[in-house]
Amino acid sequence: MAGTAIAPSTSGYKEFAFENDERIILQPGEGVAFYQEAAGDADFRVKVLFEWEEVASGSTPSSQGEYLISTGPINGDLNANYVYSSLFNPSGSNKNYVVKRIEIRTNRIGAATAPSYIPTTIRKTTVSSGGTSVIQADVPKKHAGTATTTAQINHTGPAVTFAGVADSRLLGVTVPGLVNQYGDYENVIVYQDELILKQGEGLALYQEAASGDANLRFRMSVEWSESNAGVSNQNPNDPSSLTQKTSPGGTSITESAWTTDNTPDLGFTISDPDAGDTVKHQVQVDGTSSSFTNLVLDYTHSTLSANPTTFAYTIGQAGGTYAVGSQGMTLSDSATGYWWRVKAIDNGGLSSSYVEFGVAGTMDLKVDATAPTGGSVTNDANTGSLTQLSATWNSFDATVSGLLKYQYAVGTTTGGSDIKTWTDNGTSTSATASSLNLKTSVDYYFSVKAFDNAGNTGSAVSASAQQVLPTISYTIGSNSINFNNLNAGNSWTDTKTNSLNVQTNANNGYVVRSYITQVLTSLDYPSKTINNYAGTWASPTTWSGYGFGYTSSDTDVQGSNRFGSGTKYCAFLLVPSGDIVADHTAAINGSTGAANDDWTITYKVATSPSQEASTYRTTGYFIVVPNY
Repeated sequence: MAGTAIAPSTSGYKEFAFENDERIILQPGEGVAFYQEAAGDADFRVKVLFEWEEVASGSTPSSQGEYLISTGPINGDLNANYVYSSLFNPSGSNKNYVVKRIEIRTNRIGAATAPSYIPTTIRKTTVSSGGTSVIQADVPKKHAGTATTTAQINHTGPAVTFAGVADSRLLGVTVPGLVNQYGDYENVIVYQDELILKQGEGLALYQEAASGDANLRFRMSVEWSESNAGVSNQNPNDPSSLTQKTSPGGTSITESAWTTDNTPDLGFTISDPDAGDTVKHQVQVDGTSSSFTNLVLDYTHSTLSANPTTFAYTIGQAGGTYAVGSQGMTLSDSATGYWWRVKAIDNGGLSSSYVEFGVAGTMDLKVDATAPTGGSVTNDANTGSLTQLSATWNSFDATVSGLLKYQYAVGTTTGGSDIKTWTDNGTSTSATASSLNLKTSVDYYFSVKAFDNAGNTGSAVSASAQQVLPTISYTIGSNSINFNNLNAGNSWTDTKTNSLNVQTNANNGYVVRSYITQVLTSLDYPSKTINNYAGTWASPTTWSGYGFGYTSSDTDVQGSNRFGSGTKYCAFLLVPSGDIVADHTAAINGSTGAANDDWTITYKVATSPSQEASTYRTTGYFIVVPNY
């Protein structure tokens, strides 16, 4: 209401009387207030009167189903044909609006400008958009339990299309010309005389004058109810956007493709042309053909959802009833495949047509949730290679979707791949793993696993443990060494050489030991001998004096260049297993390759001129000891 500006003792007055079926329901924790929207005046006196009835909470209706709203105050606009407020019943609301009260109120706050008396009217509309929208959830209800309105309410310049000709007015009021006076027209509509707004119809407060006045303020108040009465229910739309994915919400399953998921997600969007309707769905799955006469699943969702809703039904899920199948079920492995379809059902019980996934009549998916089983792997003969192992296999079972490929690996544990990572081998049942880094005395396992066409992977099957076959090869250049005759011409001394070759795959290398059974002894006079050289293996020396000794070309014997690169000599040991004359202590494996070493042993003898003339002999041994 608006108060009068004329003093003294003149009042503004507004009474709001309710019919029996138009009550405002105040539940516990709710109330109403008389509110001053603009700056006040100390000379005002305000009084408000409420009349109400209190009833037991059990007698309170669950929903009144009615709405009240007052838009404004909206500033006057200078443009002709300006729309201040509109209420519109949108197409698809699935409601009829029963309008019970309409009020126009205008107020002047400043001196009038021509034209001073401006007519404003209420007219019916067929389109409304733009302006400032009122949030539907904010529209006041007569009862808090009433559903949110479906009305589209706009103010401050919405664009509308009027119904009928220009003089098809419902209500009208002329704006006052005096400051602080107001014009008001209220139409209270009695029972069975209501104004009906069908879907696609509305009301608008419209300024008809050729130009407006900025010193005016406008309000439009409406009371209405929303009802399904007289609104026909339409069948739901056919389901759209059908998808099939691994669950939950995983990767898409191409039409007619294999999947390892026996509880896939079937997705679809359900909608209804009646905006107020709620919807649910029915899903059928056939395991024979698209005739859907051999169903393995027939599920109807129990709960109605908002319109529209995108669903993801998971095979065997709870939340509905199964005419065929059951909660917790899975799809059996099948190369024949499955066909599925879905239909929409609304809250009125009407249904859409069934819609099949993909191309109608085409099988939708095949299920193989069983990984390949069985299998036996056999090692091929081991040759002592440090870089490759071979194996053959058989008896893997992938009969549902069929074998796609094998992979093989080599590791130091069953199923391991630390030596050779898993490698595709197609459908061949034998393989040689190459470029490996192997070493002796380590257990290796050749493993195989099978993959089927659905994407299942079988467990790894391993051959028995195998080790690299130890190898050793040793050759000596000559089995006998003959010195020249010792005489003054050669200064009673001579040297001879012999070659050694050692080949082995022993991981920790090898040592070559040597000893002689006796000092050089005369064949004619067994008591006559040539003594061993004075140098020892622990301390070889540059040759000096008489005797029989040797040196080695190995520059690193047990971590030391004890033979001075073949320039220092020592005596042969006279007992087994002798001294180390050459060795290989670095690791040997697939990266280094097997050892293939050549060594030279140089023998030397020197005597005094008084040594008895004779032939002297001894027997020497070279022993190679690998360390695997």
